Amino acid sequence: ALQLLEGAIHGSVQLNTVTFAAAIKACGRKWKSAVNILSQMHMLQILPNLITFNVVLSNCFWDAAMALMGDIHQQRLIPDQITYCSAMNACVDGSWEHSLMI
Repeated sequence: ALQLLEGAIHGSVQLNTVTFAAAIKACGRKWKSAVNILSQMHMLQILPNLITFNVVLSNCFWDAAMALMGDIHQQRLIPDQITYCSAMNACVDGSWEHSLMI
């Protein structure tokens, strides 16, 4: 999936939020790859929507989740139940105390 996305970036495929969300979803538990894809979105000036953030949140650890929650608020997106549950679940394995700040 990552190779296909890289090829699409350099090819003639029209990239959008849905394309990137699918690539992020394909990363599974490889959350660093998902965060890298999110960074590529920013470089290409494609703003992630809440669904894109939720997909990344569902596969990352607490420190990345806390940073992503900040990004969500910075982009003036309104977190939903999935956002909060995904962020709190990310905190369970590493730093459950941080889930209290979400």
